[in-house]
Parts: sequence; structure tokens; C-alpha cells
Amino acid sequence: MGIEDISVKRSVLLSARMRFSPHTQPIKETAIDKILEQNLLVGDCDQGLTVREMEQQGATCFPDGAPAISRTEVDRSIQRLLKANRLQETVSAHVARYRLDPSGMIHSVGALSSASLAR
Repeated sequence: MGIEDISVKRSVLLSARMRFSPHTQPIKETAIDKILEQNLLVGDCDQGLTVREMEQQGATCFPDGAPAISRTEVDRSIQRLLKANRLQETVSAHVARYRLDPSGMIHSVGALSSASLAR
């Protein structure tokens, strides 16, 4: 076993610890919330978007289509955002559509502007 093999294994172990550490869970949840908010900000239309439409836009997956964020995590994020009054939900024909609440939109626009200025 060479030094390169040890480095690779060490980095895998470190990322696994960070990924599953309870200390990093709020950071992960906040990141997922921001991803969904920004996707709704950019792709929102009058009637909102379904979770499936968000997935089709690529907000929750890698460029090759592999899921980056699980459906369970997306559903949990939506529930957090609804509870915080950052999203509005409309259900018609048993299909839920989500759009940013006006207060959530102001917050998301501010965050997006800050990110653009940081570049």
C-alpha cells in the first residue's frame, strides 16, 4: 500500500465522518434549503414548481442525472421552508406546487445578490 492509497482512504474516511456527523447536519440542511430556494427563485413561475419539475431542472442532481440530494432530504427541506413561511404550497389534482413566499423571495434575492458580488 502506497502513500497515495493511504491519502485516498484517509480523505474518504474524513468525508464520511463529516457527512454523517451530527455537528454538520444543520449546515447540510441549510445548504439544501438554499439550493431549493434559489432554484425556485430562478425557475419560479406564477403557479410554482413541483418537486419533479425541480428535479428536471437539475436542482437536486449532478449534471449526469445522478441524484445529489435525496427525495427524502428535498421533502424535509420543503417542510422546513413551509414551517418558516419561506414557501407557499398549492395543491391541485393531488399535485403540490411550491413557490417562494414574498418574504422568502426577498431573502433569496439578497442571498443571490451577495453571492454574485462575492465573485
